[in-house]
Amino acid sequence: QMGETGVSVEANCELARRFVQQVLVLEDPDSVDELIGNEKLAASLKAGFAEPAEQRPFTDDRVVFDEIVASEDTVIIVAEASNLHSGSWPTLYFGVIPATGLTVTVPLILVMKILDDKIVELREYADMYHLLEQVGAFSMSAAQAEVATPAEAPA
Repeated sequence: QMGETGVSVEANCELARRFVQQVLVLEDPDSVDELIGNEKLAASLKAGFAEPAEQRPFTDDRVVFDEIVASEDTVIIVAEASNLHSGSWPTLYFGVIPATGLTVTVPLILVMKILDDKIVELREYADMYHLLEQVGAFSMSAAQAEVATPAEAPA
């Protein structure tokens, strides 16, 4: 249906679905150029693609949509991502978590602002506690995690 401004809510939903599949899952840089209307966001997404797959902590990305809510300029996607924890994962508070070989799931919410048929703003909310729990971060001893030691403070 068309909104008051002539924007198709269905078209915005389709744009958001394409973004998730082509950019977040397939990491297609051409799709970034086609779907993103914010240079900083586009550069940030492409920078994430630069890391070789064998060096990434999570591979084999999949996303299942639970719900999509949209208005004339905003699309909210409630979904669940699943990934293979195939590499070491450097974390801020738990050190480096070694690969578990487990397929992990992460509930997430994506909020996209759309202007002129392009995504101009993206906010992602992921349930990191759920992810950390699955890879054993809370039950890991300091000996199991490759804990980084802080640099010596200057005198």
